[in-house]
Amino acid sequence: MSTPNSARWTDTVKTDMYRFFNVAFNAAPGVTYMAQLYNAVVNDGLSTQQVVEAFTTKSQFTDIYPVFITNKDFADKIVENVVGSSADVSAKQEASSQIQSALNGGATRGQVIYAVFNNLANMPSNDLQWGATAQRFQNQVNVAKYYTETLKLGGEDPAPLRAVIAQVDQSTNTSTTAALQAVYNSAFPAETFSVTADAPSVIEGNSGTKTLTFIVTLDKAPTEAVVVNYQTVAGGTATVGDDCNATAGAITFAAGQTAAAVSVTVNGDTAFEAD
Repeated sequence: MSTPNSARWTDTVKTDMYRFFNVAFNAAPGVTYMAQLYNAVVNDGLSTQQVVEAFTTKSQFTDIYPVFITNKDFADKIVENVVGSSADVSAKQEASSQIQSALNGGATRGQVIYAVFNNLANMPSNDLQWGATAQRFQNQVNVAKYYTETLKLGGEDPAPLRAVIAQVDQSTNTSTTAALQAVYNSAFPAETFSVTADAPSVIEGNSGTKTLTFIVTLDKAPTEAVVVNYQTVAGGTATVGDDCNATAGAITFAAGQTAAAVSVTVNGDTAFEAD
């Protein structure tokens, strides 16, 4: 068993973990998986290449690249996921052939992944054939770092981890915090809702108070907590402060919740008022 040593977790190693996750999983690691990678390096004493070999045996990897697919299918898929439209068809075919040759020669899929992200990391962005792919790769790493370290997001669900870098290409601006936040906002646009309230009624009486309860409804169930602010305003025949007490506040709809109640105190009086 290795003795924990945080000195193993250098900036270079950390960046390589983002590069690895990008190539192997087409995703940002997020805080959950980055913690696992950290533990593998610091507590288990694994090198970057050993981490790659260990994690490419996990179900998260084999769900994307099943063990039973051919070397050609694996090569074609990894090239398409990494390159996208940043290189032409002939370049992608050449890359796939090189990967197939490595696999046919005995290289593991983990070794291929390790070689691919190292090659891209060292590729100049002005390379005529692969420069655009290298820039795309770097931009995706920048977004993944922002998502994981600045926003501190990411659990075990792979969908948002992939979504956050899915639209990032070689032309994406990742040079500032504002630009990175814009990429995130584009990947996860804020949900919008229509809010309605029913129209309850109560006989106020000549004195005392009564409670009028409104049911406030969202048009769809939110996927996370949503806050709706409310306030009593003058309208119709009611006067705030006279016919009813001034009321303001916020309703928090939990994930999945579509209805909540708001109560308003109604004051009784003997004044003649229209219905």
